[in-house]
Amino acid sequence: KEAYRRATTHEQSTAVISRLCHRAFETAKKVRSEYLLSATSISAGIAAVDYLRQRITNFSEQPVLILGAGQMAEVIAHRLQELQHPMVSIYNRTRERAIAFAEKHQIPSVYSDDHLPQALTTSPITFVATSSLTPIITEELLVHIPQGERYFFDMAVPRNVDPSLDEVPHLHLYTIDDLRSQQYLSGEEIHQHEEIRSYIQSMVQDFLQWCDAAEVRQTIGLIQQVSHQLLDKELSALPHDLSEEERKLISHWDEHLRTTYTTAIVSALRELSETTGLKTYSKTLLQLFTHIQGKLPSHDA
Repeated sequence: KEAYRRATTHEQSTAVISRLCHRAFETAKKVRSEYLLSATSISAGIAAVDYLRQRITNFSEQPVLILGAGQMAEVIAHRLQELQHPMVSIYNRTRERAIAFAEKHQIPSVYSDDHLPQALTTSPITFVATSSLTPIITEELLVHIPQGERYFFDMAVPRNVDPSLDEVPHLHLYTIDDLRSQQYLSGEEIHQHEEIRSYIQSMVQDFLQWCDAAEVRQTIGLIQQVSHQLLDKELSALPHDLSEEERKLISHWDEHLRTTYTTAIVSALRELSETTGLKTYSKTLLQLFTHIQGKLPSHDA
């Protein structure tokens, strides 16, 4: 998003790039809000806690930190309460939300604002349930954290823990993909994964259709432009002894004829493109009228 914002600020984007980015942002938002969080938060949140509980020695004796205060964080906190986990902390950038979350789930340790490093220092186990567009747990951040075995379960989409941290020896990084590979998620979740794939494919197809339509619009615009240039060329060759009234009459009927034949061409192009779904006609006409335009005097001027 930041790259796109900078491109548009400096007028370095195009209609196609703009359309592509907006559709990509829209798709990512819907996948995250309607599928990965709202629909899978309960099973994925519970599964994430159980997954680490089975892999970490003395899990119940290790302090746990929850990053975020949304629906996924709610499920994780509730599961830890069910397990009667004694040491849970909460971090959220907004202090008011962090306090409200802590009071609801009876969590004694609350962190907010710029106190993320302090929060991470207190807990070797962290569930990341934030909604940042970029990683918030990075190597630069962890430089200030005492070394030792640390476990991060990144619940976010896109990833909120830098994937490169998985290469650090004393750090262990897990994601929802680990739950799928170990069959911690139900068959319903697998079915939902297929729904997400289908939705993304439909959005890709929608964008491709828009691109096809944009190409047709470009061709139509060129046809109209070249027809105007042809008309101007012919009108400039009229005899000089014609009266003003005669010139107006000729110009009127020439414009009428131009509109008639360009409308016929444009209508046929639209019908053929919609019926066949092929771009052949549009590309051919685009090449044809580009060639014609290149031979017109007004084009060379």
